[in-house]
Amino acid sequence: MFLRISRAIVIGWVLSPDRSKGSYRRGVPRLLLGILAWQLAGLLGLVAAAAQESGTGSVPIYELEAYDLITLTPDAGGTTLKVLPLPLPGRRVPQPFPKAGNLQFRLVDEPDVLYEVPWAAVAKIELFHDLVLAEAKRLTEEGRFEEAFEHFLYLQENDPTLPGLVEAFHEFLFREARWHQEEGRHERALAILSTLYSRQRDYPGLAEAMGRSYEHQLAKALADQNFLGVRRLLQALARFFPNHPTVRTWEEKLTGLARTELEAAQEAAARQAFSEAHRRLRRALEIWPRLEGAMEFATELHRKYPRVVVAVTQPTPVTSLNPFSHWASRRVSRLVARTLFEFAGPSLEGGQYVCPFGEGTWDPYQLRLLFSLRPGIRGLPSGEELTSVRLARELFRWAAEGQLPEQRMWNQLLASAECTDLYTLEVRLTRLHLRPEALLVFPLELTPPVLLAVAEEVGRDAELSPSQAGGNGNSQDGHSSGMPSWAGRAWIGPYRLVERTGELARFEIKPEYFAGEEGQPREIVEVTFRSPLAALRALRSGEVDVVDRVPPWLIEEVAQFQGLVVEPYALPTLHCLVPNMDRPLLRRPAFRRGLLYGLNRQAILERLLGGVNRQGARVISGPFLAATGSGGQLDYAYDSTIAPKPYDPRLALALLQVAFAEWSSELPEDQRPSRIPELVLGFVEDPVARFACEAIRTDWRQLGLRVQLRPLEAVAPSQVPEDVDLFYAELAVWEPAVDVERIFGQEGLCRYASPHMLQALARLRTIREWNEIALQLRRIHRLVDLQCSILPLWQLVDYWAGARTLEGVGTRPLTLYQNVERWRLTPRPFQFE
Repeated sequence: MFLRISRAIVIGWVLSPDRSKGSYRRGVPRLLLGILAWQLAGLLGLVAAAAQESGTGSVPIYELEAYDLITLTPDAGGTTLKVLPLPLPGRRVPQPFPKAGNLQFRLVDEPDVLYEVPWAAVAKIELFHDLVLAEAKRLTEEGRFEEAFEHFLYLQENDPTLPGLVEAFHEFLFREARWHQEEGRHERALAILSTLYSRQRDYPGLAEAMGRSYEHQLAKALADQNFLGVRRLLQALARFFPNHPTVRTWEEKLTGLARTELEAAQEAAARQAFSEAHRRLRRALEIWPRLEGAMEFATELHRKYPRVVVAVTQPTPVTSLNPFSHWASRRVSRLVARTLFEFAGPSLEGGQYVCPFGEGTWDPYQLRLLFSLRPGIRGLPSGEELTSVRLARELFRWAAEGQLPEQRMWNQLLASAECTDLYTLEVRLTRLHLRPEALLVFPLELTPPVLLAVAEEVGRDAELSPSQAGGNGNSQDGHSSGMPSWAGRAWIGPYRLVERTGELARFEIKPEYFAGEEGQPREIVEVTFRSPLAALRALRSGEVDVVDRVPPWLIEEVAQFQGLVVEPYALPTLHCLVPNMDRPLLRRPAFRRGLLYGLNRQAILERLLGGVNRQGARVISGPFLAATGSGGQLDYAYDSTIAPKPYDPRLALALLQVAFAEWSSELPEDQRPSRIPELVLGFVEDPVARFACEAIRTDWRQLGLRVQLRPLEAVAPSQVPEDVDLFYAELAVWEPAVDVERIFGQEGLCRYASPHMLQALARLRTIREWNEIALQLRRIHRLVDLQCSILPLWQLVDYWAGARTLEGVGTRPLTLYQNVERWRLTPRPFQFE
């Protein structure tokens, strides 16, 4: 009854219909207005609790149905009414309120009834967006920033021009940033303050707040010795506030640190500790590249002690060097050891070889190798000269060791050695070999004293047989703790490894080296980078001078860098998967063939190349290199009529399942696995190898195979490791007639060869004509394709990159250090920014 009476009073006296406007409004007593407003509030229950509902409920206010609040004046009862959104022009509250007329509205709970109240009785109007903004401010003050942000986001999307929104949002950003600072999250604080800067650069306290966070980040970067990070932080702060006191303070601090390092470098150079001087100077320039006087000192220091820094992604191996199947070994070998014969390039009849110690001539008609040594070669620590007697002993030592395929082949060929004078050696062979030089690519080193009886008189003919030579000739390691096992070998080479710590390997020139040239680097430092991008950034900045291997997908990008040169190496390398034949499943040709059919090799190669066609890069079908299209003669062993096996996942799955079923059926019933065991794919850690192996794993996983990747660090395996099922290998198959033994021969890379393969290799050793050798190698190619003895993948031509100020590397070198004696480096400005 109360509701009905109250509604009649309100309608009749306060909210009269439009047709009776004017007659009742002017005469409504002030007391009656207060009574009516009180009755309306009691009727609807919309006292202040209605406003609180939006902030304390579980549902955010912006997710509620939109409403406005009207607060009446104290004379009208001071009541707050919850109404449907008011139809105000532009949805903005008029300021000031009209002095005459009525405000029409509909109550939220009575949407079908139109009410009106005199403007004179309205104290305040709060539109829905104003309420959302007020709630956002309240949440900001309470530190509930995530909730507040959602409110601001709603307003930005629905009413971006709302008065007070911009100011409130800026206050929100500043408060949240300060809260993150108090919690120690300065990176996030800086991100928020940067946003505030982009919106209002002169916000009160912004410069001081940014300086506080930058101070923290600068101190952290300095503690981590991340000077590049320190400089970048300073540059960022200077872009915001060029005259900020933090910028000036830290620039003075960095300059002081760099000056200290420069003075230490100058002091080290004064006492001829040039390696230390280079390190100190580089550190000074890393701290502050614009250090006054640093570049002048760098030029002078480099003149006195030339030094080249090389970025590598495959570090110097800690085990024995294995140039045939290991990239880093191939790179480092030329730096520390000159071999008796060196491969100089391909030809139609095998490789071309040179002897760096003089002349080595092969006479196939007299089965004789004739060596004429250069006088005065004293590359040995004892200072002894390399003579024909010492060379003879090295040849017999090489034959006696018999560990490598080429050593065993040489042992079968070597008949005798005759020292005709101090520098001339005549070596007789037991039978014809078309390229015996390929068997003598081994480093010379100091061995135990030779039998004096064979060299009592200079110029007297002396002859040494393998049995007289005796001993294996291995020298004492003599290397310090943590150094590679080969570092103590007394090889004749231009440099010796003197330090290997962490990611750094330092090589110093040997003063006694016989082929040294004036101006060549006195020191070469290899720095290992785990990321090729980091290595290339270091090259651009001047931190390093050369990158030994650029991943193929980055070649185009690097070629665009000014001041850098990107060049290919002379010959491609062959990439393949070597199966571990000790694993019963891998011993089955059907299983290996299924693995090969399950690889989309062409798609993987295209991704490796970054979608660019490169000369010499192609999918292959056998263990030899195909034609590169560059005029080389590497393909005499490759049978071009054998096409690479296509990608056929259905056939692959069938072959795998058949091989698995055959193998499991041979096991006791209680030991039969339910699925193919997990395959372990090993590889020497390197960006190219890792990229390829991850792609291989992806393809095989689509067949339902489980594949585990196992990277090998700083090792150079000469055989497939025992703890893997397959090994990803990169082979320098540049002399196929000899390299095929390194792959499939006894103690070769595969550690196993089928009877058919052994027979084919035996037949190869007896051939005396090059055209017959080529035919036999192609038969071996066909046998490998049939048996899947290895899983051939593709061949790639690798690239190196360096500063244009480095001269003498040569055009298309076989390895990076092939011409290291001719290297000349002009210092360039450092750009550590």
